[in-house]
Amino acid sequence: AEDVLHLIASLPNVEQADPRRVGLWGHSMGGAIALKAAVVSKTADAVVLFGSVSGDERVNYENGMGNGPGVYGIELLGSPRSNPLVYKRMSPIRYLQYSPPMSIHHGEADSIVPVDWSKELYAAALEQGASAELFLYPKGGHTLRGEDWELAMERTLAFLDQHVK
Repeated sequence: AEDVLHLIASLPNVEQADPRRVGLWGHSMGGAIALKAAVVSKTADAVVLFGSVSGDERVNYENGMGNGPGVYGIELLGSPRSNPLVYKRMSPIRYLQYSPPMSIHHGEADSIVPVDWSKELYAAALEQGASAELFLYPKGGHTLRGEDWELAMERTLAFLDQHVK
């Protein structure tokens, strides 16, 4: 997430970029990175998540999704059981009121990331007054394919056209 924030800050120096129009997109663990950057950035106009891991870092830790034991530096934080406040503070699901509009997409047949995590993120976004939409793909797996991919891309482009273009 820190690298994404640095990239956003460097956009005025990238000739091909328009720093006034910033959209973030992430899949799986990349979704978690995009969401963290979105709730911190004052520049991001929209965020799109596909099959994202949980916005609650305690849940990710307990399920080995990117920040569990053995991950570089995680031993400094301890576990959610030993240091619950740190995990609460670094969980973007607690800061969705600062998020730009978000579009969440998840395959209901995802065998890697539970679809309930996207449903929980969507519910939390609405509860915190954030602008969010949720699309579920009944036969879609962790990586959307075929007609699901086509539909997700149509929806994503429409969303980005509305909020970024």
